[in-house]
Amino acid sequence: MLYQHTRLNRDVFNFVLEVISPALTKNTRKGRYQHLTPMHKLYVTLQFYATEYPGSNHDSFIWRNSAVREALAEGTFSEGWLIGDSGYPQEPWLMTPVGDITSPAEQLYNSVHISTRNPVERANGVLKSRWHVLDSPLAYTPAKVCSITTACCVLHNICTQHNLEVEDLQEYPLNDDFRYQEQQNAYHQVRRDLIERHFTR
Repeated sequence: MLYQHTRLNRDVFNFVLEVISPALTKNTRKGRYQHLTPMHKLYVTLQFYATEYPGSNHDSFIWRNSAVREALAEGTFSEGWLIGDSGYPQEPWLMTPVGDITSPAEQLYNSVHISTRNPVERANGVLKSRWHVLDSPLAYTPAKVCSITTACCVLHNICTQHNLEVEDLQEYPLNDDFRYQEQQNAYHQVRRDLIERHFTR
């Protein structure tokens, strides 16, 4: 059972799964259900969330050493892609923005990529605006940083349930300043094929 790979006991895992399942089970545009079950989505989220790397490490370092990446590399999840900003390496299962745009199709792909990432970036911005402690590096152990972040998320959810607005909401633009440096390889061909199939008019 997947809960054995998390730090949650079975009852807590099943409760969280029961609460979030309706939000995670949605039809795709073609009327088919997504291939990842809510249980797998919860597991992936918990695995990625439970990383033990301090905030000083770059996202791409954490990604290279994450259980989620390992599961994707092993083919555990074969449908769809994750999206990441330009700080991540292009991989068969991780779509990143095109760096040097050479066609309208690549421009359209980047626009869709940004609009897809935007809700996640906005959620991070809302958390940072509500809890300023999250807006700067935390000089604590990774375990304590996880506890602080979890507490902020739980308190944010309580505030949201009670319709408490975020005061002084800051805008956090999408950060594509850091560009992961890598050679063009077969992984880029996956992105080129995706652009050719879905973004060429």
